[in-house]
Amino acid sequence: MSDNTSRSAMRIALSLFVATLSAGFFACDSDDDLPADATGDLGDAGDAGDAGDASEDGAADAEGDVIEDAADGADAFVLDTDYREPGPYEVAVHTLFTSYQVNGEPADKGSVGGGELPRPLTVEVWYPAGAAGSGETLSDFVLTGSEQAAFDAQLDDAVSACINVDTSAARDGDAATGTFPLLVFSHCSGCTRFSSVSMMEHLASWGYVVASADHDGNTLFDETGEGLGGLTVDMLKLRITDVQHVFTALRGADNGLPTDVAALVDRTGDGGIFGHSFGSVTTGAVAARTEGVGAAAGIMAPLDFLGEARMADIDVPLLLVVAEEDNSITSLGNQLIDSNFSQAPGPVWQLKLADAGHFSVSDICGYSDVFSACCGEDNRQTDGTTFTYRDRADVTRDVAGWVTALFESQLKGEADADVFLAQPDSEFETIRRRNLPQ
Repeated sequence: MSDNTSRSAMRIALSLFVATLSAGFFACDSDDDLPADATGDLGDAGDAGDAGDASEDGAADAEGDVIEDAADGADAFVLDTDYREPGPYEVAVHTLFTSYQVNGEPADKGSVGGGELPRPLTVEVWYPAGAAGSGETLSDFVLTGSEQAAFDAQLDDAVSACINVDTSAARDGDAATGTFPLLVFSHCSGCTRFSSVSMMEHLASWGYVVASADHDGNTLFDETGEGLGGLTVDMLKLRITDVQHVFTALRGADNGLPTDVAALVDRTGDGGIFGHSFGSVTTGAVAARTEGVGAAAGIMAPLDFLGEARMADIDVPLLLVVAEEDNSITSLGNQLIDSNFSQAPGPVWQLKLADAGHFSVSDICGYSDVFSACCGEDNRQTDGTTFTYRDRADVTRDVAGWVTALFESQLKGEADADVFLAQPDSEFETIRRRNLPQ
């Protein structure tokens, strides 16, 4: 895909539209407000100024915390376990239909949200399986005939070299034995519960029950026109309560899952939250508000955007993922993620990916022009030169490996995961660490 001019024009036009729309009611916790573009993500607000970048090379930051950069010597570094590779379990998948009462206000720690409005949720649940089975295509996850027809028609026009349409999890396969931590994923604005299916399957293969709900009103099938909308405070509050409900309900005794799948969920130990883009913003607020969250990962967006969370309240171990060529949230958005890194009160890892774009972790990369910042040629946001995105599957594999290692380390106490998280920089990865236990 090489039509850089039309891409840039679309991004600029959509950024201006939503930036104007958002001016009346978007409020950020920081001094620099970040408007949204109509790709459903964060747009360009001009000069970033001082976004609170953390110090480099092991220097102390303003609060005196030492920031550890990855050591040299990548060639000599040996991983006992490479979490980028698939785990030991086969994977199956089940679709859960549920609903909950919501008043639009997320619950705080120690309390339960409530209200009078029923909100339906379609939740995909990936889990360790007892045996291998046959996978499906993305189209099989689309539940209504009209939406499936529209989805398939767009697939015919999608860039086949970019999008991944095949999945490997067996539909309603027999569950493995044992109990496993629960992870809940929040998708990007205008995406779907299955738009990062490769990452969901990867995590389940390492021994996790992984749930992802459609954020009703903010999915691929709710969006019309040339761009993706829905990046508002009200929608964020709904997304937060969606994830809180799924996290709390699936850890409960009567969670609506088939008996063998329900038995897999560890109801006593901590679970994890992670999300992509607007899902990263959702992740930050959920991690700050919800009991039982032991670690969280935010992918390609700041955790504290729109003011529903403060970094000081997100005290769980964190992984923050940055795509260096993310021209959806732009260099300003990436600097705000840097600011999240410098302000995180607990252990935090930051993974910066070279030649990766905003949708490089999405299986629907190339589904339409809106999801094109991940494949083929584009212009670098740093200097405007032409470059080629890394292969989507390779970027997804890297990010899935780091997310897995975070949860293996923090939820399971796996020493091999600590080694993985200590690895040095590589050709496409730059790693920073902060507030790690001595």
